Amino acid sequence: MSENNRIIKVHIFGEDYPIKGDFEDDAQAEQYRALVLDIAKYVDQRMHDVAEKSSNRSPKNIAVLTALNITDELLRLRKENEELKSRVSQKAVTLASRLEERLSPSPSG
Repeated sequence: MSENNRIIKVHIFGEDYPIKGDFEDDAQAEQYRALVLDIAKYVDQRMHDVAEKSSNRSPKNIAVLTALNITDELLRLRKENEELKSRVSQKAVTLASRLEERLSPSPSG
């Protein structure tokens, strides 16, 4: 695969960025390309959202505020994920305990 085929060009907040991919075959390349384009689209949209609400229109400041917003979203989702995993784990332990009680032979018989 040529070096040019490993470059994905994305457009974010008025600027073009070449993103170099590292993949083994065409199937991986297409999956990576789709993922990078989705990410770039998300970042671009978030930057435009921040710019609409911001009085400071500096692209650098918009980028930093966007990074902070996306990081806040990521950390909240991680926390929610951990809480969900903990609840699922607790329920699994409770269910396993109940199953064990029901499946164990009774002392009387």
